[in-house]
Amino acid sequence: MNKLKCVDLRQQEQALVTEIGSELKAEAPTAHISHLPILFPPKSVDYVVVTLDPVYQSLEQATDQRFRHFMHDWEAFILHDCLKKQRRPYYITSLSKAVIAAPNEKKRREKYYARWLPSFCSEVDALLAPEGVIVPLGSKTAKYLQQQALPRPLTSALTHFSAQAAHWHQRIPQEYPAEYADFKAKFNLTQFLRSADHTLMTLFQVEKSIFETEIPYDLMRATLDALKSEQNAFTESHQELFFTYLRQVEDINFSITKP
Repeated sequence: MNKLKCVDLRQQEQALVTEIGSELKAEAPTAHISHLPILFPPKSVDYVVVTLDPVYQSLEQATDQRFRHFMHDWEAFILHDCLKKQRRPYYITSLSKAVIAAPNEKKRREKYYARWLPSFCSEVDALLAPEGVIVPLGSKTAKYLQQQALPRPLTSALTHFSAQAAHWHQRIPQEYPAEYADFKAKFNLTQFLRSADHTLMTLFQVEKSIFETEIPYDLMRATLDALKSEQNAFTESHQELFFTYLRQVEDINFSITKP
Protein backbone atom coordinates (compact mmCIF):
# COMPACT_ATOMS: atom_id res chain seq x y z
CA MET A 1 0.00 0.00 0.00
CA ASN A 2 1.31 3.45 -0.97
CA LYS A 3 1.62 5.29 2.35
CA LEU A 4 1.87 8.71 0.76
CA LYS A 5 -1.41 8.20 -1.10
CA CYS A 6 -3.13 7.13 2.11
CA VAL A 7 -1.79 10.14 3.98
CA ASP A 8 -2.92 12.42 1.16
CA LEU A 9 -6.41 10.88 1.16
CA ARG A 10 -6.73 11.35 4.92
CA GLN A 11 -5.62 14.98 4.66
CA GLN A 12 -8.12 15.63 1.84
CA GLU A 13 -10.89 14.22 4.02
CA GLN A 14 -9.93 16.35 7.00
CA ALA A 15 -9.77 19.48 4.85
CA LEU A 16 -13.23 18.79 3.39
CA VAL A 17 -14.72 18.19 6.85
CA THR A 18 -13.27 21.55 7.97
CA GLU A 19 -14.66 23.28 4.88
CA ILE A 20 -18.13 21.76 5.22
CA GLY A 21 -18.06 22.38 8.96
CA SER A 22 -17.57 26.12 8.46
CA GLU A 23 -20.59 26.26 6.15
CA LEU A 24 -22.69 24.08 8.44
CA LYS A 25 -21.90 26.13 11.55
CA ALA A 26 -22.87 29.31 9.70
CA GLU A 27 -26.29 27.79 8.96
CA ALA A 28 -26.76 25.94 12.27
CA PRO A 29 -24.45 27.20 15.04
CA THR A 30 -25.28 24.28 17.37
CA ALA A 31 -24.49 21.64 14.75
CA HIS A 32 -21.77 19.07 15.28
CA ILE A 33 -19.47 17.79 12.54
CA SER A 34 -16.43 15.59 12.90
CA HIS A 35 -14.21 13.42 10.73
CA LEU A 36 -14.69 9.65 10.95
CA PRO A 37 -11.77 8.03 9.09
CA ILE A 38 -11.60 4.62 7.46
CA LEU A 39 -9.05 1.92 8.27
CA PHE A 40 -7.02 1.43 5.10
CA PRO A 41 -6.36 -2.06 3.72
CA PRO A 42 -2.86 -3.58 3.74
CA LYS A 43 -2.70 -3.75 -0.05
CA SER A 44 -4.59 -2.98 -3.25
CA VAL A 45 -8.06 -4.52 -3.20
CA ASP A 46 -10.52 -6.25 -5.54
CA TYR A 47 -13.65 -4.95 -3.82
CA VAL A 48 -14.50 -1.52 -2.46
CA VAL A 49 -17.69 -1.89 -0.43
CA VAL A 50 -19.26 1.51 0.19
CA THR A 51 -22.03 3.08 2.27
CA LEU A 52 -23.17 6.67 1.81
CA ASP A 53 -22.44 7.74 5.39
CA PRO A 54 -20.10 6.56 8.15
CA VAL A 55 -21.50 3.76 10.31
CA TYR A 56 -21.31 4.16 14.09
CA GLN A 57 -23.49 3.58 17.16
CA SER A 58 -23.32 6.87 19.07
CA LEU A 59 -21.97 10.39 18.72
CA GLU A 60 -19.68 9.75 21.70
CA GLN A 61 -18.24 6.75 19.91
CA ALA A 62 -17.89 8.57 16.59
CA THR A 63 -15.98 11.47 18.14
CA ASP A 64 -13.42 9.17 19.79
CA GLN A 65 -10.36 9.88 17.64
CA ARG A 66 -9.37 6.22 17.77
CA PHE A 67 -12.70 4.97 16.42
CA ARG A 68 -13.15 4.04 12.76
CA HIS A 69 -16.04 3.41 10.36
CA PHE A 70 -17.86 0.06 10.42
CA MET A 71 -15.87 -1.63 13.18
CA HIS A 72 -18.23 -1.99 16.13
CA ASP A 73 -21.09 -4.50 15.94
CA TRP A 74 -22.28 -7.91 14.76
CA GLU A 75 -23.37 -6.59 11.36
CA ALA A 76 -19.98 -5.01 10.63
CA PHE A 77 -17.99 -8.11 11.48
CA ILE A 78 -20.44 -10.38 9.66
CA LEU A 79 -19.69 -8.50 6.44
CA HIS A 80 -15.95 -8.47 7.15
CA ASP A 81 -16.01 -12.22 7.71
CA CYS A 82 -17.98 -12.93 4.53
CA LEU A 83 -15.56 -10.84 2.48
CA LYS A 84 -12.54 -12.52 4.08
CA LYS A 85 -13.91 -15.96 3.15
CA GLN A 86 -13.60 -15.04 -0.55
CA ARG A 87 -9.82 -14.77 -0.10
CA ARG A 88 -9.74 -11.58 -2.13
CA PRO A 89 -8.52 -8.28 -0.65
CA TYR A 90 -11.32 -5.87 0.15
CA TYR A 91 -11.97 -2.46 1.69
CA ILE A 92 -15.11 -1.12 3.40
CA THR A 93 -15.53 2.65 3.17
CA SER A 94 -18.16 5.39 3.04
CA LEU A 95 -18.77 8.13 0.50
CA SER A 96 -18.92 10.83 3.19
CA LYS A 97 -16.38 10.74 5.99
CA ALA A 98 -18.28 13.30 8.09
CA VAL A 99 -20.38 12.66 11.18
CA ILE A 100 -23.08 15.33 11.26
CA ALA A 101 -25.49 16.01 14.10
CA ALA A 102 -27.74 18.97 13.28
CA PRO A 103 -31.34 19.97 12.66
CA ASN A 104 -32.56 18.22 9.48
CA GLU A 105 -29.32 16.25 9.50
CA LYS A 106 -30.48 13.69 6.90
CA LYS A 107 -31.05 16.43 4.32
CA ARG A 108 -27.80 18.13 5.31
CA ARG A 109 -25.81 14.90 4.87
CA GLU A 110 -27.37 14.28 1.47
CA LYS A 111 -26.59 17.85 0.45
CA TYR A 112 -22.87 17.17 0.79
CA TYR A 113 -22.63 13.86 -1.08
CA ALA A 114 -21.65 15.62 -4.31
CA ARG A 115 -18.82 17.35 -2.44
CA TRP A 116 -17.49 13.98 -1.26
CA LEU A 117 -17.69 12.24 -4.64
CA PRO A 118 -14.31 13.46 -6.05
CA SER A 119 -12.59 12.35 -2.84
CA PHE A 120 -14.25 8.94 -3.08
CA CYS A 121 -13.15 8.57 -6.71
CA SER A 122 -9.56 9.40 -5.69
CA GLU A 123 -9.86 6.78 -2.95
CA VAL A 124 -11.03 4.18 -5.48
CA ASP A 125 -8.22 5.02 -7.90
CA ALA A 126 -5.63 4.74 -5.14
CA LEU A 127 -6.85 1.53 -3.50
CA LEU A 128 -8.86 -0.53 -6.00
CA ALA A 129 -7.13 -2.78 -8.54
CA PRO A 130 -7.77 -1.93 -12.22
CA GLU A 131 -10.03 -4.98 -12.60
CA GLY A 132 -11.74 -4.40 -9.25
CA VAL A 133 -15.33 -3.40 -8.58
CA ILE A 134 -17.32 -1.00 -6.39
CA VAL A 135 -19.94 -2.78 -4.29
CA PRO A 136 -22.76 -0.58 -2.93
CA LEU A 137 -24.12 -1.50 0.49
CA GLY A 138 -27.88 -1.00 0.33
CA SER A 139 -30.25 0.12 -2.42
CA LYS A 140 -29.99 3.81 -1.50
CA THR A 141 -26.22 3.74 -2.00
CA ALA A 142 -26.66 1.87 -5.28
CA LYS A 143 -29.25 4.34 -6.56
CA TYR A 144 -27.02 7.32 -5.83
CA LEU A 145 -23.84 5.81 -7.31
CA GLN A 146 -25.62 4.58 -10.44
CA GLN A 147 -26.16 8.24 -11.33
CA GLN A 148 -22.46 9.14 -10.97
CA ALA A 149 -19.39 8.80 -13.18
CA LEU A 150 -17.19 6.32 -11.32
CA PRO A 151 -13.64 5.12 -12.05
CA ARG A 152 -14.56 1.41 -11.71
CA PRO A 153 -17.63 -0.73 -12.47
CA LEU A 154 -20.50 -0.81 -10.00
CA THR A 155 -21.93 -4.21 -9.04
CA SER A 156 -25.37 -5.09 -7.76
CA ALA A 157 -26.01 -3.98 -4.19
CA LEU A 158 -25.48 -5.99 -1.06
CA THR A 159 -28.54 -6.05 1.17
CA HIS A 160 -28.43 -3.32 3.81
CA PHE A 161 -27.69 -4.55 7.32
CA SER A 162 -30.23 -2.32 9.09
CA ALA A 163 -33.17 -3.64 11.09
CA GLN A 164 -35.47 -1.85 8.65
CA ALA A 165 -34.22 -4.22 5.92
CA ALA A 166 -34.62 -7.35 8.07
CA HIS A 167 -37.33 -8.81 5.82
CA TRP A 168 -34.79 -8.81 2.94
CA HIS A 169 -32.37 -10.80 5.09
CA GLN A 170 -34.89 -13.67 5.07
CA ARG A 171 -35.34 -13.92 1.31
CA ILE A 172 -32.16 -15.80 0.36
CA PRO A 173 -32.30 -18.25 3.32
CA GLN A 174 -35.89 -19.02 2.27
CA GLU A 175 -34.76 -19.64 -1.31
CA TYR A 176 -32.01 -22.04 -0.19
CA PRO A 177 -33.42 -23.81 2.90
CA ALA A 178 -31.13 -26.85 2.80
CA GLU A 179 -27.98 -24.77 2.34
CA TYR A 180 -29.09 -22.38 5.08
CA ALA A 181 -29.70 -25.24 7.49
CA ASP A 182 -26.24 -26.61 6.72
CA PHE A 183 -24.71 -23.16 7.29
CA LYS A 184 -26.41 -22.85 10.68
CA ALA A 185 -25.28 -26.32 11.72
CA LYS A 186 -21.65 -25.52 10.89
CA PHE A 187 -21.53 -21.96 12.22
CA ASN A 188 -19.06 -21.50 15.07
CA LEU A 189 -19.45 -18.31 17.11
CA THR A 190 -16.06 -18.66 18.82
CA GLN A 191 -14.34 -18.92 15.46
CA PHE A 192 -16.29 -15.91 14.23
CA LEU A 193 -15.13 -13.80 17.22
CA ARG A 194 -11.52 -14.82 16.53
CA SER A 195 -11.99 -13.59 12.97
CA ALA A 196 -13.29 -10.26 14.30
CA ASP A 197 -10.24 -9.97 16.57
CA HIS A 198 -7.95 -10.71 13.60
CA THR A 199 -9.70 -8.09 11.47
CA LEU A 200 -9.28 -5.39 14.11
CA MET A 201 -5.63 -6.21 14.75
CA THR A 202 -4.72 -6.37 11.06
CA LEU A 203 -6.34 -3.06 10.14
CA PHE A 204 -5.07 -1.13 13.16
CA GLN A 205 -1.56 -2.45 12.43
CA VAL A 206 -1.88 -1.01 8.93
CA GLU A 207 -3.02 2.28 10.48
CA LYS A 208 0.06 2.28 12.70
CA SER A 209 2.40 1.58 9.77
CA ILE A 210 0.97 4.47 7.75
CA PHE A 211 0.35 7.15 10.37
CA GLU A 212 2.69 6.02 13.19
CA THR A 213 -0.23 5.91 15.62
CA GLU A 214 -0.56 3.67 18.63
CA ILE A 215 -2.70 0.55 18.29
CA PRO A 216 -5.78 1.15 20.52
CA TYR A 217 -5.72 -2.19 22.32
CA ASP A 218 -8.23 -0.99 24.93
CA LEU A 219 -10.71 0.07 22.24
CA MET A 220 -10.27 -3.24 20.43
CA ARG A 221 -10.77 -5.20 23.63
CA ALA A 222 -13.86 -3.18 24.54
CA THR A 223 -15.31 -3.84 21.10
CA LEU A 224 -14.78 -7.59 21.37
CA ASP A 225 -15.96 -7.70 24.97
CA ALA A 226 -19.19 -5.99 23.92
CA LEU A 227 -19.75 -8.66 21.30
CA LYS A 228 -18.92 -11.48 23.71
CA SER A 229 -21.25 -10.10 26.35
CA GLU A 230 -24.05 -10.25 23.81
CA GLN A 231 -23.41 -13.77 22.52
CA ASN A 232 -26.97 -14.75 23.36
CA ALA A 233 -28.06 -11.80 21.22
CA PHE A 234 -26.54 -13.35 18.09
CA THR A 235 -29.97 -13.96 16.66
CA GLU A 236 -31.63 -15.80 13.83
CA SER A 237 -31.71 -12.47 12.01
CA HIS A 238 -27.91 -12.23 12.26
CA GLN A 239 -27.58 -15.75 10.86
CA GLU A 240 -29.89 -14.85 7.99
CA LEU A 241 -27.82 -11.75 7.24
CA PHE A 242 -24.60 -13.79 7.39
CA PHE A 243 -25.95 -16.37 4.92
CA THR A 244 -27.32 -13.61 2.68
CA TYR A 245 -23.94 -11.85 2.51
CA LEU A 246 -22.13 -15.12 1.83
CA ARG A 247 -24.35 -15.82 -1.17
CA GLN A 248 -24.27 -12.25 -2.48
CA VAL A 249 -20.49 -11.86 -2.13
CA GLU A 250 -19.95 -15.24 -3.81
CA ASP A 251 -22.01 -14.01 -6.76
CA ILE A 252 -19.97 -10.82 -7.01
CA ASN A 253 -16.74 -12.78 -6.72
CA PHE A 254 -17.80 -15.14 -9.50
CA SER A 255 -18.73 -12.21 -11.74
CA ILE A 256 -15.21 -10.72 -11.61
CA THR A 257 -13.18 -13.96 -11.57
CA LYS A 258 -11.36 -14.45 -14.84
CA PRO A 259 -11.42 -17.93 -16.44
